[in-house]
Amino acid sequence: MNDNLSNSNNGNRNSLPNNNMDIFYAQSNHNPEMHKYIFQGSEYIGQLDFWSATEIKEFGQLLGFECKSLVLDIGSGLGGPICYLSRTYGCNAIGVDACLQNVEISKERARSLKLEQKISFLFGDIINFDFESEKFDFIISIDSIVHIRNRKKLLEKCYNWLKPNGKFLIALECVKKDTPKDLIYRRNKLGAVYCDCYENYILLFKDAKFSIIYEKRYVNKRRDFSASALQWMDNNGQINGRESMEMIKVLSEKGYAEEYLFIIQKN
Repeated sequence: MNDNLSNSNNGNRNSLPNNNMDIFYAQSNHNPEMHKYIFQGSEYIGQLDFWSATEIKEFGQLLGFECKSLVLDIGSGLGGPICYLSRTYGCNAIGVDACLQNVEISKERARSLKLEQKISFLFGDIINFDFESEKFDFIISIDSIVHIRNRKKLLEKCYNWLKPNGKFLIALECVKKDTPKDLIYRRNKLGAVYCDCYENYILLFKDAKFSIIYEKRYVNKRRDFSASALQWMDNNGQINGRESMEMIKVLSEKGYAEEYLFIIQKN
C-alpha cells in the first residue's frame, strides 16, 4: 500500500459519523437545483453523484438486472438512482445511507413513485449491517465507497451477502500515487472522504476474492461536473460546498484524480 495515501485497510473508524454525513449532505451543500442544472431535464433523477440518468440505466444493463433481481444500494443518497433502476428493470432493492435526511427523502420518493413495495431504505452505517448470506443478486455503490474507511471489512461483508456469481458495481474516485499530501489532506477533509489510488483498490478487490470483470476510466467526468457545479454556484451566489467542489476541479485538472467504474464478481 502507498504510505502517501489513506490506507483503506486500516484505521479505527469504519466510516464517517452519521452527524458528519448529515452535515456533509445538507441541502445547502448538495442543492438538488445544482444537480438539475448539471444533468438537465430527464437526465436528473434525484442523484447526488457524477452520473446521468442514461449512464445509471446502463449500470443496470451491464449488471443484467431483471424483475426478479434483489439489489443492495450502498450509500443510496436521495434514492433517485435505485428508484430509477427499479422502475426501469422491475428489480427489488434495499438502499442504505448514513444520512437520516437522505433516507427520509428516499422513502418519500419511493412512496410518490409507488415503489414502497419494491424498495426499502434503511438508515445507518453499512459496516454495522448484517444481512443474511447469499441474499443479493447485485450490489451497487455509486460514489459512496470513498466515504467508508474500512473497505476491507465492507468487501468481505459484500462477498458474503452476494449470491454465487453475484456482481458488485462500484463507481469511485481514484487519486494518483504522486498526488501531493497536502492536496490529499484537503480533499479528505473538504469532501468527507478517504482518498485512495487505483492500485490499492485493485489489491482490495483481489484480496476479498472478487474477480474484476469490467473496468472503465473517465478522465474528464469529475472536471466537467465540478466546472458545471461551480458555474451554478456563481450564478446563484452559493458559498456552501464551494471549497470541496473547487478541490475536485483542481485535482482533476492537474491529473491527480479520475473517476472509475468497476464491476467485480464473486468467485
